[in-house]
Amino acid sequence: DEASAGVPPVFGPAFTKAMVEHNLRQDNDGRFHWKYDPAVLTAGQRSMRDPRKWPRWLAVRCPTLVLRGERSPAMS
Repeated sequence: DEASAGVPPVFGPAFTKAMVEHNLRQDNDGRFHWKYDPAVLTAGQRSMRDPRKWPRWLAVRCPTLVLRGERSPAMS
């Protein structure tokens, strides 16, 4: 439950359930930990939303397909 509470609700219950079931590991002491460093994920999310990147995105002149999930926190 504690791990589920850390997953942003925008992802929905099915994603949250999958995250918790497949991305946690249990140590010898019985405690659970993420299989990745949550600080890296948070930094990546901040990086995607960094408004200073928009000039670079807008400078792309070749045909480009951008796919975005309906509830993506990465971009509006």
